[in-house]
Amino acid sequence: MGALLNSYFRHIRGEKEGPPWALLAPLGWLTGALSSARNFSYDHGLSASREMPIPVVSVGNITHGGTNKTPFVEMLARKFVRAGLRPGIVMRGYGRKGTECLLAGECEPSRDLLGDEALLLAGRLRGVPIAVSADRAGGVLRLAEEGVDIAIADDGFQHRKMGRDVNVVLIDATCPFGDGRLMPAGMLRERPASLGRAHMVVITKADQAPEVSVEEISAAIKAVTGEDPFLSSLALAGWSRFRGPGVALEESGPPELPAAAFSAIGNPASFGSFLEGLGFRPCSTRPFGTITYSRSQNWRPLVKG
Repeated sequence: MGALLNSYFRHIRGEKEGPPWALLAPLGWLTGALSSARNFSYDHGLSASREMPIPVVSVGNITHGGTNKTPFVEMLARKFVRAGLRPGIVMRGYGRKGTECLLAGECEPSRDLLGDEALLLAGRLRGVPIAVSADRAGGVLRLAEEGVDIAIADDGFQHRKMGRDVNVVLIDATCPFGDGRLMPAGMLRERPASLGRAHMVVITKADQAPEVSVEEISAAIKAVTGEDPFLSSLALAGWSRFRGPGVALEESGPPELPAAAFSAIGNPASFGSFLEGLGFRPCSTRPFGTITYSRSQNWRPLVKG
């Protein structure tokens, strides 16, 4: 099964063409038709977004896979705090059990209740309310009850039922559009033309892709939005030592070599590249809850279906 899933991920990332995954193309066309119909409904007033009582900044993407949304949301929250605002975060809570709206600070800090990302952010953003809710609009209303000044909606670009004031969309420089097809035939959740709804597009991991590739991706985005995208990359804040569950992390120096690297993120290859950029080469790597695939600098800006 691992080899089969690896083959699938290589296909949707545009690294390998051919059967049996090419047979999924009709399903990609269906996804495209449904997505277009839904966006048409909202764009022409047939469906209405729910107005929120506080400003909402949505951080999302148009692909499945790691685009650094979680660190970007954390960065935004910290900037709002430094600006004298009280931000809150609303997220779906992928990986959790249940759909009810919960506040991270009012329940047991458990993955089953909150999901991975909310649990991580709750530990790093003390004092920032985090609502986990399948209904993002309901989560924003809960944050408003907590006296939040502004809400950051994690992965909210496709959640059009929730009104928002700003749409920020992240594009992965190492694999911006996959094979150019819509899921499940590809990585796209909706067509690149949807970037026209974005107020700001950010190319993440810009330091992990060749400069010429970043320039080509920027040109493709500007052709849709009319604006140059922003470029971003991750920076190491420091090293911490893990002593065990329930024990607070303590600051430390870089790990002594040899050392192994473990990850559970959407794009584990980018984590390896990040470590290499620091001059840190682990003797082995192991992704958890993800599929190992290689980095690809090949991308296709046009949708196939």
